[in-house]
Amino acid sequence: MPGIADCAAAGRKNEEFGEPIVAVVTLPGCEMTLEKLRERLGKLIADYTLPRELVIGEVPPSQPGKIFKHKICD
Repeated sequence: MPGIADCAAAGRKNEEFGEPIVAVVTLPGCEMTLEKLRERLGKLIADYTLPRELVIGEVPPSQPGKIFKHKICD
């Protein structure tokens, strides 16, 4: 998607819902809101596959360039 520099998703443990998906999206210099992002994603993927929680921020990388998924869910 234009304007997205990086993104990552992971499941957050939840007793009621199992592991709902949390996604972190990096939007440098982009004025996209969470509502606009959800709307755009809703046109590209099925509603049931949308992450329950979207966060605009920096994707937390580890030393070798992999992603610390547990930091996404904190």
